[in-house]
Amino acid sequence: MSWRDWLKLVVLILLPINAWLCLFYYQKRWRWVNMYLEGERREQATQTALLNYLRERRGWAIKEGLPLRFPPIVQVLGKYPPLGQGVPVLFLYISWCAEPEVWELAVEEALKTDPNLHIALLHDLPTTYKDGREIVDTKRLLLARQLWEKFTKRFETERISVLTSRDWWKAWGDMRSGTLAVVFDGQGIVQVIEPYPPLKFSAFWHEEVKDWRTKLQQAVKRALERFFEKPSGKAGEGR
Repeated sequence: MSWRDWLKLVVLILLPINAWLCLFYYQKRWRWVNMYLEGERREQATQTALLNYLRERRGWAIKEGLPLRFPPIVQVLGKYPPLGQGVPVLFLYISWCAEPEVWELAVEEALKTDPNLHIALLHDLPTTYKDGREIVDTKRLLLARQLWEKFTKRFETERISVLTSRDWWKAWGDMRSGTLAVVFDGQGIVQVIEPYPPLKFSAFWHEEVKDWRTKLQQAVKRALERFFEKPSGKAGEGR
């Protein structure tokens, strides 16, 4: 065959076939993506409904204007939060990504907001499975304790504590539809509830950290501004 015949073959046969195959591939891929996203939405809706049921049944629902009942605490780093003792308290749910570098800016924001504000970081008890049973992962628990002890000591204050519970996730949800922060007044009553902001996911850890640190700091700042009714960085009055 001459080069002209080959050119005709490519133009008239191979190119249309390749174009059709590409179209078929992207059509199938788009359907698969839609099915995956729909499955994710259904799974999230099911999990949210289940968690709402558990919260209501166990009295763990978080509602403004009411005191908060929360799961049993199995470990406390630092002082236990002074709920109902005349000082404001901020609860931060950190367990979905318990890496100090992610939370550094948020904690700094909270500390500078008011000299009396106590910050409690909520951390889920690490577990594993052995012989078909869920048990406490003592190695990970020890590592987590060492990690957060080092983190809290950096701030040189007694206004930070870490509360570990097996069931925080049941009461507070996750990063997609869960609660990030709750602010209590001096009587231990919930005054502000701040949900998790939309967070970026990336194949690169440094890109995620850069996005998360800023957004979490801003979310904490919003919650505290609503509570103190003035810009963060200035002491609130009358709470």
